[in-house]
Amino acid sequence: MNEQRSYRYLVYTLFLLSGVSGLIYQIVWTRMLVLVFGNTMLATSTVLSAFMGGLAAGSYTLGRYIDHRPRPLIRVYALLEAGIGIFALLFPLVLQAVTPIYTGLYSAVEGNIILLNLVRFGVCFAIILVPTFLMGGTLPVLIKRFSAAGNRIGHETGFLYGLNTVGAVLGTIASGYFLLRVLGMQYTTWVGVFINLLVAGAAWMLWMARLEVSATATEEKLETSATGTSPPTYRSIETRMVLIGIGLSGFCALAYEVFWTRMLNLFLNNNIYSFTAILGTFLVGIAVGSLIYAR
Repeated sequence: MNEQRSYRYLVYTLFLLSGVSGLIYQIVWTRMLVLVFGNTMLATSTVLSAFMGGLAAGSYTLGRYIDHRPRPLIRVYALLEAGIGIFALLFPLVLQAVTPIYTGLYSAVEGNIILLNLVRFGVCFAIILVPTFLMGGTLPVLIKRFSAAGNRIGHETGFLYGLNTVGAVLGTIASGYFLLRVLGMQYTTWVGVFINLLVAGAAWMLWMARLEVSATATEEKLETSATGTSPPTYRSIETRMVLIGIGLSGFCALAYEVFWTRMLNLFLNNNIYSFTAILGTFLVGIAVGSLIYAR
């Protein structure tokens, strides 16, 4: 029992650190990309929407994939974290290679604001698709790992999401107010890479030590004996309505963030510090709400 609890807390800690690195990347990549796209609200919104689009694609695709994959899920998680770190290390080279392509496309569509924004989104989405896709897959992997019997899905989803968002808040504050100013973009990126590879290495060691197998067996036995029932089933129409509602909620949440950012920039100036303050505040609310309702 103590081994199972220690295992769970260790994985929780790793996921919190994963949130730290994820927002370090978002802050750094936003700063890098606005140097290419321009430091405007439209450019910042493009980066944000592309980042969230990659997360959504990864969460949906990898979430479906792991439903048909056998354990150990902790090994899958380790590989995802390692992939994020490796790509983040290569990101400046990818951006350097893509910049001439964007410059050519910009010249071709200059003057047409709609086409220009579509080009910006397409280029930005292509650049950050791989790491954000992998980031999006980490949450469903751990949800499946810690809610195997089906009766803890709500609690584990809320808690893991909230915990990861707490890490995101820490990463936002650390990178926006301290790391970028002291270390610069390159070394700040390396901090995020170090965290990702550390998380990946620790998760891989858990799998190598076979703690994953024993912890999984123990939890499934406890959950099965506690409930004695199978997970509830839902009609297709109910599921679709809930998913539509969740999608609309996400749309409104990001629309509010962009709107509030634009309004507050009138008072805070349009720079990396104002973006950090707004993003950090937004994430604090999400983290608190997730952790409260997870209970």
